[in-house]
Amino acid sequence: MKSAATFTWAQLLSETQGEAVSHHRPFETAALDSDTRTLDHDSFFVPLTGANFDGNDYIAAAYEAGAQGAFVRQAYLAKHPDLKRFPNLISVEEPLMAYLALARLHRRRCAARIVAVTGSSGKTTTKEMLFALLSSVLGDQVQKSEKNFNNEVGVALTLLNIRPSTHVMVLEMGMRGPNQISILSEYAEPDIGIITNIGPAHIGLLGSLDAIAKAKCELFQGMDPEKSLGIINGDDPLLVGEASRSWDGRLESYSLHEVDEIHTFPEGHLTFNYEDATFALSLPGSHNVSNALAGIKACEALGIPLKRIQNALADFEPGGARWQKRQLEGLDNIWMINDAYNANPASVKVALGAFLDGHYPGLTKVAIVGGMAELGAFSEHYHREIGHWVGEYGGLDALVVMGDEAAPLAQAAAEHQLPVYCVQDAQDVVALIQKTWPANAIFFLKASRSFQLEHVPELLTHDHPSHVLP
Repeated sequence: MKSAATFTWAQLLSETQGEAVSHHRPFETAALDSDTRTLDHDSFFVPLTGANFDGNDYIAAAYEAGAQGAFVRQAYLAKHPDLKRFPNLISVEEPLMAYLALARLHRRRCAARIVAVTGSSGKTTTKEMLFALLSSVLGDQVQKSEKNFNNEVGVALTLLNIRPSTHVMVLEMGMRGPNQISILSEYAEPDIGIITNIGPAHIGLLGSLDAIAKAKCELFQGMDPEKSLGIINGDDPLLVGEASRSWDGRLESYSLHEVDEIHTFPEGHLTFNYEDATFALSLPGSHNVSNALAGIKACEALGIPLKRIQNALADFEPGGARWQKRQLEGLDNIWMINDAYNANPASVKVALGAFLDGHYPGLTKVAIVGGMAELGAFSEHYHREIGHWVGEYGGLDALVVMGDEAAPLAQAAAEHQLPVYCVQDAQDVVALIQKTWPANAIFFLKASRSFQLEHVPELLTHDHPSHVLP
């Protein structure tokens, strides 16, 4: 994807500490692009590397597409010296780091304030809520990370697309291991850093909740303790302790204890009082109140009066298979709550709890839960814990469990006399629904992405696309 930001030849060299290894063909400025399919004569090619490809293999194709020049990995150039025939070739140790360095340059020359959001769960919803809150006041002077652009490539591209008119950029930062958020923070240099919570997501890779807390608090490493603000979930004692040790700058917390009179309506939305304002929220669950509070605290830090944003979340839709409530066309009063974007022990509990607390008169309540990935040696423990939890919680007519990994969840739930059905894939889910609950039922979908549960509504409706209801 082509960047909005452009750079001179001198900037491409100096910011990346690169070496010009071929003759220089003058140009005024060039945008960065890592995809030969979108390159044009104003582009400078950045050969990024993925799990199954090496962008350096496409340098010749980039020039054929009209690129002004290209970066090349030093080690790759040593094996392919013939690339020196192309003009404006810059050798760097690693093109991804060059990409990030230029993104930081553009971030520094823009006036936008950067708000970065991370956490074990709720970070995307918090990002989207904060964007909605800010947009209600600042309009198109706010930007955000699109889709799931929360890794090194996504954060770099987001920074490279900051517009001159933007006042606030809301960035999401994800991680799978240590030192990843520290890199994102180093190059994004957030003015405000939000951490939503610490949970066992990725515990199979990191080994402990303490290690996860340290990895999330790497967010502070790129922040200026003299000028920046950290905002953390004060209801998470592990996060509070680690943040206090990791951050010497100003630190504020948000807590459900600051909220008065949470009122939930049968339709699923709620209202709550915070300070002198009453906020409307389109989503159920105290976890979503907590996510909203994180965004509200950031708005306060940016000087936005609470009264101006109290209705900004009344029609908020998280999108992307996150609590999408639909009645399926062509079927007999069948509803779906699609929350299958991803799953970890913390997110499953809070989202499933919101479903169990919901009131759906005349409908059979069925939860469809798949396995939770990246738990490693802790997988059986956390799946079994969720099974006992849902069995004890009550309010469910049946539980459908998908995948061998989630077998301990099914076994534990069955111990509480909850009807449990075990399936292997989305097609099995569809067949079970058609046979067992063909009418007057509501289904809650939650699983790791690999299970592709989000496709169940379309598989059920075939030629009848589902439509979003208010």
